[in-house]
Amino acid sequence: MGSETTQPVVRSHSTALLIVVAAVLLLPTLARADSNVRRATGKDGTVFTWDDDSVTRTTNVVRTSGVAGVLPNVAIVASAANDALAPWFLDPQTRLVASGAFGTVTVINANAVTPTVAELAAFDAVLVWSNLAFADADLLGDNLAQYVDDGGGVVTATFANSSPDVFDAPGGRWDTHAYEIVIPHGGTSTGAATLGTITQPAHPIMSGVAVFAGGTSSFRPTTTALYPSSQLIASWSDDSTLVAVRDDTVGARVDLGFYPPSDAVLAGFWDATTDGDLLMVNALLYAANRIPLIPGDTDGDNDSDMADYAVFDACFTGANVSPALAGCVTFDFDRDDDIDCDDWFALGHLWSDIQRMPTPMACRSIIPAASEWGLACLILLLLSAGTLLILRSPAGQV
Repeated sequence: MGSETTQPVVRSHSTALLIVVAAVLLLPTLARADSNVRRATGKDGTVFTWDDDSVTRTTNVVRTSGVAGVLPNVAIVASAANDALAPWFLDPQTRLVASGAFGTVTVINANAVTPTVAELAAFDAVLVWSNLAFADADLLGDNLAQYVDDGGGVVTATFANSSPDVFDAPGGRWDTHAYEIVIPHGGTSTGAATLGTITQPAHPIMSGVAVFAGGTSSFRPTTTALYPSSQLIASWSDDSTLVAVRDDTVGARVDLGFYPPSDAVLAGFWDATTDGDLLMVNALLYAANRIPLIPGDTDGDNDSDMADYAVFDACFTGANVSPALAGCVTFDFDRDDDIDCDDWFALGHLWSDIQRMPTPMACRSIIPAASEWGLACLILLLLSAGTLLILRSPAGQV
């Protein structure tokens, strides 16, 4: 009888022990599962949650819509959400496709991957904006800068051109070599605003644009400061930058001072009954179709003259003094990230102005200017001629 009363106790203890052991073994698994869950709050206030190991996360990174053909192929390179199928991506993509202006419109989720220069080269222009942090802001900036140097067109929009957080904007060479238009990291303003003054109504980006309302959010750059070579095309009703361009980079650069997803995604975003989609379409068409600058020609008039030299002189850094800024790349003939006497000499081979190309002070002790070469040759010619006369003269007749 006593032995019968002790057996259930033994079984009870054994069961409890097994449960404890199982719990201990499962704890690391539970911890790992929880550590794979990522949460981030976008600049637009949306909270995104995802699992780093999910199939969606790894497969819905790139999505292409449309048919390749003679029309420009463009890409959205944005950290708009955690998934390329999210409406933050699909709303702008659908509007661009519906315009009929593009062959294909590809979405690249830059919150998950960073496109290489070779991958970017497949597109005539790209639209870049942020909401979450970029996967690698510095690498993205390096690749976008090289893409522009190779003739590609880049359109940036809020928050990539306004956020004070360096992880939300292209970094690397994009930042250090000044490929921006809106002065970076100046902050973002909100509150209802609309289309204000159109400074250049004939500009292609403003073609057909009649009305634009940013909604109750109206995310836009706080600063009105632009990179010195930039041109303001249109402003918000509070004078913030809505559209601006610069033409001194090899490939086209455009800044849109609004957030691309419309109020079809979330109430308070730009009013989808106004012309936000047309601004994006026109900006990408302009960026895709603008003829890239050729070496030595910074104003796009297909020659190298005094107007170009004025820019060259301002860009001149001297040997091994970096950087060659974005607006100076047309003069960096040897791509060594400086503008020096080697580049001056190369520019001389392209010179087409009737005026003699000036010589930078730093280069005068290295390579004589064209007129100095001419004078030296004339002196040598006279000396040679004099010597020849002396040698041919009869003895005693000099």
